[in-house]
Amino acid sequence: MMSPSAGGSHDERGAAMLLALILLIVGSILVAALSGYVISDFRALPAIRERTDQAEALKGATRMAINLQRDSGPTVCANPSRTHQINGMTITTTCTEGAAEMTGGSRFGLVSTSTKADTAHIIGTGGTNKKRVSSQIFLNGGRLSPLTSDVLPESEVWLSTQTSAASPVARYSVPSGGGGVFACDNAANGPTFAASDQYAIDAVSGVTHSLFCQSQPWWSTVGDIDTNGVRNYPALPPMPTYDRTGSFTNYTSLCKIFYPGRYTGSTALVLNGGGNSNPANNVSFYFASGIYYFERPIQILGGAKVVMGSGPAGSSGCVPDAVARSRISTPDVNGRGAMFIFGSAGSLDVSGANTSVTFNQRVSTTLTPSSESMSIRTVSTGIATTNIEIPQDQVQLPDGTKVNVTAYQPRLTPTSPIRPYQASTLGHDGKAIAIRTDNNVKVTVPGYVITPHARFFTNGSGTNPTIKFSGGIVASEFQFTHSSTMATNGWAMGAIPNVGQRSFEIESTLVDGTRTLISRATLELDISGQYAVSQWAVNV
Repeated sequence: MMSPSAGGSHDERGAAMLLALILLIVGSILVAALSGYVISDFRALPAIRERTDQAEALKGATRMAINLQRDSGPTVCANPSRTHQINGMTITTTCTEGAAEMTGGSRFGLVSTSTKADTAHIIGTGGTNKKRVSSQIFLNGGRLSPLTSDVLPESEVWLSTQTSAASPVARYSVPSGGGGVFACDNAANGPTFAASDQYAIDAVSGVTHSLFCQSQPWWSTVGDIDTNGVRNYPALPPMPTYDRTGSFTNYTSLCKIFYPGRYTGSTALVLNGGGNSNPANNVSFYFASGIYYFERPIQILGGAKVVMGSGPAGSSGCVPDAVARSRISTPDVNGRGAMFIFGSAGSLDVSGANTSVTFNQRVSTTLTPSSESMSIRTVSTGIATTNIEIPQDQVQLPDGTKVNVTAYQPRLTPTSPIRPYQASTLGHDGKAIAIRTDNNVKVTVPGYVITPHARFFTNGSGTNPTIKFSGGIVASEFQFTHSSTMATNGWAMGAIPNVGQRSFEIESTLVDGTRTLISRATLELDISGQYAVSQWAVNV
């Protein structure tokens, strides 16, 4: 028999079982609690996943709408309402146009530079097809012709009392009733301008205009008004870098690419679409975004589809800039849209059924700011004759300074030949831009056109043509002698303000039973494609 130890210690042989029992009870409690949590989590997981899927689907639909709007530009909503199927969910996305900042609204619509007193410088045919002119008109001289009964100014018509050796103050006349040649504000030299007005007022549509005289020369009416209230005559951008032969680069058999650069020589650059009865089989030509200098005429005919520079959806060329840039080693593709500069005999002639010409709005780079919103212009080294007076152009350099075009001596490298601008050789009666309104001809030019040397000319009698020049035009005179009935909304002439920047409210909604889940974003977008999403909230 064992006896208690001498130290009187207790027997602890049952303590281990007690501790094990306690641990088992505590562990059971923890396991039960954890199991309850896991079960609850598993039960909630489908709902959480569903909410997450719904939120991502809403955000995806909103992202698609933002990208679609970026491609379309800031003018209007690319798609006011659209329904998507994303991961089996039906989502409706709407777009609402917000406040817009406009550009080009301060420009004169048409500026005629001629001082010939015995010739009308804005004329039509006298027919029934009305040719409305948006924004102000400036007439530097000339006869007020009764043939202009189909040309309807929608704003002020200005004359000038500015005088110089080449611009006598008395340089206006009337078609009948005597009076000879007179100054617009001098009744002693003949009838006053207001009494001599032959420009039509359309009693049916209510289109009217007012008449004014000013003391400044015509070039003071050209350009945009800056933040200081000053109108600045536009400068030329630097000469494009590379000489081009005039040949195109093939992208496909029906898609040809031209690149920014200098196109010199005397033979015409002819872009012929092929004249196929099916316009889809005609050749397309794409002028990659940038600045082009031509000393040769450009003739576009035969149903060619020609696009100048990248632009919004619906007016893009047959190849994007990114692809065009990769096709040659010296692309010089820059900005968006294109600007054409005409030196020497450079000019533009468009004709032929189904021929289409689209200039996309030029968006400049930091090296070419004076190309902003420009489409076409001629080069002037200064002219002063009895029929026309044109100041010398300036060139705006990359550092912002300006030099006279005659002092501008650009080189590709320090040892390269000098490549200066050449003055336009088009005469007063020449045609800087000529458009024949053959069947379905379409010409769209949203930017400024400054060709003070020569005429802007239209003629023809085809069906459904479209002619839209909305950025303002400067020319020696304007002859709208076409008799065609234009396509629906197929005529725009003058300076029509463009949207430079706009905000858009984009909302995507998903209905789930009694719940409506919403994603709302505010997009700020400008004409260059730059954008910001100022607000974005998702409520699920």
